[in-house]
Amino acid sequence: GLGGDVSSDAAGLRATLAGLLQEHVYLAGYTVDAAYSFGPDSKEFDLAAKQLDKNSVELADVIGDAAGSDKRDAFLSLWRDHIGFFVDYALAAAEDNDEGRQAALDDLDGYTDGAGAFFEDISGGELPADAVTEKLDVHIDTLAAAIDAFAAGDASAFDDLKIAGDHVVESAGVLAGGLAAALDLNGDTKSEAAALRSGLTAKL
Repeated sequence: GLGGDVSSDAAGLRATLAGLLQEHVYLAGYTVDAAYSFGPDSKEFDLAAKQLDKNSVELADVIGDAAGSDKRDAFLSLWRDHIGFFVDYALAAAEDNDEGRQAALDDLDGYTDGAGAFFEDISGGELPADAVTEKLDVHIDTLAAAIDAFAAGDASAFDDLKIAGDHVVESAGVLAGGLAAALDLNGDTKSEAAALRSGLTAKL
């Protein structure tokens, strides 16, 4: 008897974004761990990075369905850039290179500004740039904390990675809400049914 329609397009968008964004966090964590454990030139790192990029393409396809092929390609370029900046951060963290860490964080700050403007544009203003940037800033902070813990060989990295993964599930609801409104999708991303579907997607 929950409110909303679990099979609506809006509920589907929220659940899909929740799954892909959470997968992004864990695959990024695995990729960083492979870089630390086997080296950035290793087969293990290459295989992990390929799976991470496959997730990026799938996420870009969802954005493309909402905003068109040109916007899909623009998003994919932005998203790949931010992953590259995280790798830069990870390698600097492994070497305890504070200057390299800060340079990567500066690049990530620039990415959040660009991504905020991108989502405001494709949502017709339904997703204000500042709101998106705020969510992405937390994503960077939480994932950077996990990377630092991995670099230090601290088992708390897995707790930090889960915090980062849980955060992007919440962010998926915000992004889906703005995109669904801009596209006039049937259903309500904020309904109880949509929340249940998204929650089960993430937990399972």
